[in-house]
Amino acid sequence: SNAIEAFDAAASAEPDRKHEALLMKAQSLVVADRLPEAQELYQELVSANGLPENIQIEAHLGLAVTSMETGNYSRAQDLLETVLDSEDGTDYHPQALFYIVEVHEKLGQVEQAVERARELKNWEEDSMWEDVAGRLLQRLHDQKKNRRSRLQDYEF
Repeated sequence: SNAIEAFDAAASAEPDRKHEALLMKAQSLVVADRLPEAQELYQELVSANGLPENIQIEAHLGLAVTSMETGNYSRAQDLLETVLDSEDGTDYHPQALFYIVEVHEKLGQVEQAVERARELKNWEEDSMWEDVAGRLLQRLHDQKKNRRSRLQDYEF
């Protein structure tokens, strides 16, 4: 698409902003549902040395989301933990917490999902994240309740 070509041109024309242009190109590839190409770019950025911390964090987050989209939840979990462990990534913590709840849920790690959802709920009072986390916690609670009732069906 034209946007992707524009980011290629920007990356070539402005070497000092190359990584920003590559990050925006990767994001455009995700929107265009070209996940393998986006993952390749995100991986290039994650592996690069000397990048500004915000670009590194955004690349980790992008690679985590595309890994989730392609079913690689354990890789997504590792990438999201990197974002959450980063001192400079605090602006991205709510998103990383949201995604890691989803990852834990997909991996069947319900207790870890609940723990991270509670962390998200307490992130910022009266924020969108508090509401989102409340919904996640309700869904996880319902799953646990349904699992218990299914197990009771098999008791003698």
